[in-house]
Amino acid sequence: MGYNGWCCCGFDLWTGKRGDSYGFTAGCKSNDNRELWPVTSGVPLAQGELSDPSNVKLLQGGRELELQTEVLCRWPDGSIRWLLLDFQVGLRANEEKKFTVEYGPEIKSKDVKNPVRVKRNGAEIEVDSGPMRMLFSSESFRPF
Repeated sequence: MGYNGWCCCGFDLWTGKRGDSYGFTAGCKSNDNRELWPVTSGVPLAQGELSDPSNVKLLQGGRELELQTEVLCRWPDGSIRWLLLDFQVGLRANEEKKFTVEYGPEIKSKDVKNPVRVKRNGAEIEVDSGPMRMLFSSESFRPF
């Protein structure tokens, strides 16, 4: 079974008032269904609009989804210039879904149910994802 389609994510920018939200769609132009399909996209922000990436949440149909963020670039005042969004979505063949990214100082994203935990114990580093636990040596890192 080969890959016979593509999925994309594009910003429609059906935004609310400045500093409020971004809207975008993720679509699957394929004859196959996609379960937990990874979506990655960057969001540009004006200077001073957002300083803390935890003040961002992702909504689909009014329901908050789990979202991972990473600050890619900051303005000279320390506010976020580009924010990377990573999340997963299920899409049926040729389906599009609309999403809203809300942000601002009054917004708080929900906590991740099972976050990855990293602990250092002497020369060992333990990474625990829940289903999998790995131990690495900080002296000789050879995972394979």
